[in-house]
Order: sequence, then structure tokens, then C-alpha cells
Amino acid sequence: MPKLIVVSGPSGVGKTYLAEQLQRLYPDKVSSVRLVTTRRPRTKEAAVDRTFVSLEEFKAMEQNQEFILTDIFQGHWYGYPKRELQPITKHLVVNAWPALLPKLVKLPDVIFVGLTITTASLSLLTTRMSDRGNSAQVISARIPLIQKDIRDIEALAHLIQDHGMLFTVVDNQTVPEVIIPWAETTLGLKKRVHEHKT
Repeated sequence: MPKLIVVSGPSGVGKTYLAEQLQRLYPDKVSSVRLVTTRRPRTKEAAVDRTFVSLEEFKAMEQNQEFILTDIFQGHWYGYPKRELQPITKHLVVNAWPALLPKLVKLPDVIFVGLTITTASLSLLTTRMSDRGNSAQVISARIPLIQKDIRDIEALAHLIQDHGMLFTVVDNQTVPEVIIPWAETTLGLKKRVHEHKT
């Protein structure tokens, strides 16, 4: 039975990369859910899992009951579209901030993949954000938000473990060498050789 795979964690931890790799490895079995958001695209953002709309467009969609769930995060609205979540014909990967997990656990066939880091690994996330084109000023402003997401993940560790797995990302190999094999086993996907990102 297809599952809804909710990937949650701080910025730069590898959520989008995990979704992209599972979809690339298993295009006939895994798809990503595109969230609708009122935030603007970041510099060099590929936006593979986002649809950017104005606040007016978002509110019109909400009024038309096009979302299963909406919430506000960092001053921007996000919506999970019904058209992408019903019915589920493939495993669906969706990105969510940690504080939203208690709401998402109510959806059927949900599996949580929590991604966190140690304080010592914070430089890994800042390097990734810099590589994406974020300025030092933007990165500095996002550090408190990252730290909040890490605290929220820790506070929700039992919920995540009850409905999936919590992983600590220590380097660029954690997703391809640890998390993807776990996902393959959990979702019953056929094993295959992976191309590792360095």
C-alpha cells in the first residue's frame, strides 16, 4: 500500500535531496508532493517541491477547499493540496517543518522521516545554504530558525519514532548510505546500486 512519507528537519539537512533521490531511483513508485506557498523563491532555488503563489491566490485556493491542511511558517502560508494527496497511487514524499508533525500524523498511511544534526554539525548546514547561494546575512538570520527546528525535532522524537525513524545527519553520506537504504526496506522498494553525491 502506498505511503505518505513526511520528511522533516531544519534547512539544509537534506530533505529535498532525499525526496529527489528516491524519486530518481524509483520514478514509477515514488513521487513528491508540491506544497503551495506564499513565500518567494530563494536565490538559485530549483523549487522541485514548491509552487509559489501570491497571498491572494493562496486564500482563493483555501476558500475553494483545495487544501487538506494549511499553516503559517516564518510568516508565509503553506498548503498541502488535495489534488496531490488524494488518492495516493505511489509513495508520496512531502516536506514539513517539525511543528506540523502532530497535525500530519492524523493523515492515513503516514511515515515520518525526521532529520536532525548535532550542534557540532551546524557548520554542515551553513555550508549547504552557502552553496545554494544564500548570503552570510541570510544564513545568520536563519540560524535561530534552524536551532528551533532542531529543538522541535527533539521534542517530537517519540512521535517520529512511533511513526517512522529519526536520523542524525553527520555528513553528506548519511542520506545515500543510511536513510535511503532504510526507506527502501521500509517501503518495500527494490534494492539497487546508488550513485553517491560527494
